[in-house]
Amino acid sequence: MRSINRVAIVIRPKQAFFEWAKTLEGEPLENPQVWCSVYLVETSEDEEPLRTLQRQFKSIFEEQLESWHRIEADWPSPRPFALFEAWFDAEVADMVFDLSHGVIAYDD
Repeated sequence: MRSINRVAIVIRPKQAFFEWAKTLEGEPLENPQVWCSVYLVETSEDEEPLRTLQRQFKSIFEEQLESWHRIEADWPSPRPFALFEAWFDAEVADMVFDLSHGVIAYDD
């Protein structure tokens, strides 16, 4: 087991996100409670978790929107941190471990 020099930001969409998504697709989502994304980011040892999240939320928000619907004109605008908090539960984990022995593969 190896420690990784990143923090993990775990994102779980809230009901408000799914309500927006439903307006685009018109179909109920199956098992929305299982939707979860993890983002690994660099941070300093003394940075507070909330500050890490505030620094990264724009990229995360846009990736979450794009993963659901690629037409930016349909995305909410503006997208302040308060809207991000209303649409997503976020947790910052500062201890990240790799339990595998294989090489990590990256998608471009």
